[in-house]
Amino acid sequence: MVRRRPLSCRLEVPALVWSAVIGPSSPGDTTSDATIKSGSVDAATMDPVSTLVMEQGNRHHNEHIHLARLIAFALTQPPEPSDSIQHQAILHAESASALVDILRGQYQPPNSCAELAQLRVDLHSAEASNVSFQKRLPEAAGLCIGPSRSVEAAARDLRVRMAPLEAATQTAEVTTTRSALHAAEPMIKGQDEDITVLSKSIVERDEAYKILHCVSAKHFQQLQEIVVSLDDDGSHTLRHAKKTIDEMRETIIR
Repeated sequence: MVRRRPLSCRLEVPALVWSAVIGPSSPGDTTSDATIKSGSVDAATMDPVSTLVMEQGNRHHNEHIHLARLIAFALTQPPEPSDSIQHQAILHAESASALVDILRGQYQPPNSCAELAQLRVDLHSAEASNVSFQKRLPEAAGLCIGPSRSVEAAARDLRVRMAPLEAATQTAEVTTTRSALHAAEPMIKGQDEDITVLSKSIVERDEAYKILHCVSAKHFQQLQEIVVSLDDDGSHTLRHAKKTIDEMRETIIR
């Protein structure tokens, strides 16, 4: 909201207006000059990027000052105070040149009839475009359905072709496995027979060993009895027979 200036300042406003639009500010206006001078002094000590940012900031600041002055002038001395549309245009002006056009009487208020007619034209054009799109929609849908059906047919054809290959692969694997099993069966049977024969041989040897052990134990006992009976007679010839028999017994047992 812009504050209204006192009536004593009205004579200075036009000069400020035209100086803002045409050229530099008047000698009495020290606000923008001081800002520019301070900006130039600060920019001398900054890098190029900071200088550019400072210059743009000063430029926007000065534009805002001039725009505020023009709005104040337009509101305090409107050409036609009864024209509410023009008053709203002054309040919503976004640039100094737009305000100058309004003050010079070059402002044309918006024509609601013309805008309504243009809106109707735009609506008619949008409806026509919508109708055209609606007509083209079935065609586009048909174009989409065609490739989709082609893809489905290709997938079915691929599955049909792959089925025999998969069946043949499974059959070949089963046949190979069965052949390997049949080939391994005689070998397994032969090994089972060898194991059976070996087990039988071990059992027979164990029985023979038991019989031999019993027989040898009986003979050794008889020999020991004979040696004891002879040794009691004091025979020098059979004196060492017991020792010999014991050694032979240990040898047989081992």
